[in-house]
Amino acid sequence: MHKPKYTGQCTRVMVPWEHRPDDLELKQRCVKRRVLKDHNHFEAEKALDFVELDRMLGLLQEQTGDVPDNHTAELKPRKPCWRDKVNHKRVEISKYYHSACNYSVKKVAELTGSNQATVKAVFKQLQIRGRLVPFQYNNQLQQQDLAVLGECIDDPRHLFYSVPQIKRMHPRFSKKAITRQIKLRGYTWKRLKRTPARPDPRRRVPHPDLIHQVVSTVVTGLFDDDKAVYFVDEFKLPLFQTPDYSWSKGDDRDYLFNSRPDTLTYTGIVMCSIRGFEAYQIYTDEVNSRDFQYFMQEAILRLPTDKAITVVMDQATWHTAQLLRQTDVHRFFCFNAPGVFQLNMIENAFSAIRSDFRKRAVTTTTAEELSAIAELFSWEVNAKRFVGYYKNYLRSLRRYAELEEFEYIKQSVFESSVKLHSFVVNPQVCN
Repeated sequence: MHKPKYTGQCTRVMVPWEHRPDDLELKQRCVKRRVLKDHNHFEAEKALDFVELDRMLGLLQEQTGDVPDNHTAELKPRKPCWRDKVNHKRVEISKYYHSACNYSVKKVAELTGSNQATVKAVFKQLQIRGRLVPFQYNNQLQQQDLAVLGECIDDPRHLFYSVPQIKRMHPRFSKKAITRQIKLRGYTWKRLKRTPARPDPRRRVPHPDLIHQVVSTVVTGLFDDDKAVYFVDEFKLPLFQTPDYSWSKGDDRDYLFNSRPDTLTYTGIVMCSIRGFEAYQIYTDEVNSRDFQYFMQEAILRLPTDKAITVVMDQATWHTAQLLRQTDVHRFFCFNAPGVFQLNMIENAFSAIRSDFRKRAVTTTTAEELSAIAELFSWEVNAKRFVGYYKNYLRSLRRYAELEEFEYIKQSVFESSVKLHSFVVNPQVCN
């Protein structure tokens, strides 16, 4: 008789909007090997050619109302600056001055939304000069001020400072004036050259054929109504993380933060589709292959059975373990190419979840903490967010589906092989 196997301390596998009272209870779960006979899986029989991939992705982008990358977006008109607004108002005032109607200063001010001093100044200029002179800012900065600003710009300690940072040091200057002074001194904002690192022999370079196969499988699932693609990954939730900023009324009272032991970090396993989160589970420690087996079995059982499915995931050790290869759940796996996280749509959603997690309300108990985490996956705003995630994901698929992208990857593979060979033969060359 086999001894029962258990997961680590974790919650149940939960589905957004459907929480039971005991879902958030942390305990070990018994892992039973299940046969998922009601669910079918799919994978692309062969990699689609680039023409077919581009056609299918173009149709998918049309459905979302997204503009393909190769289409030039219409240029937005330049937002008028304050000087342009002032001059426009002065022109409107001048029209009333030349009007046959004898408007008073007060009436013109009301009609143009100006103050009476501005109207008087425009009328006086028209009386004296007979024409309207465009308004310009008075340069009240002295040469001494410019010299101080120049010393700040030339200071080697400030070479990494942005224009807003310099403005905070010299608030009398506008950003445009600071930028002008920087350029007059011959400075340009450019990326620094970095010392090339030694190639890591252990680094796995993604093969273009594998990327092409993954893209073909995903596009096939997105394009066919009888198929569905899901995405899985893990992420960390350190409980000591809190926002860096908070609204304050200027009083001296101490504000509360979600301070927990620095060593306490939850690990989440999450599954999503192109529409939103489908299942998630919280662990109090690192996950292993048995934990992942339990999650995948429970999550797949909650998915509709009327569609063939595939689940995209990275090649983490607990995903590719021999334990999982011996289970029925392994046939649903579609392993992503190493280092190409853009092909896993769930990566787009994690940044927003982490940001919302840091802004959670103050909690004092584990139950409150877990409840706050569960609420993040049930927010109504997630549906709107996933519309944007999906559009961005289609753009990524399109980039990797283009021939030029694969040619670039092939070149990267060749260059990496040359560097690695040089490093092995003569390590001093790469120093």
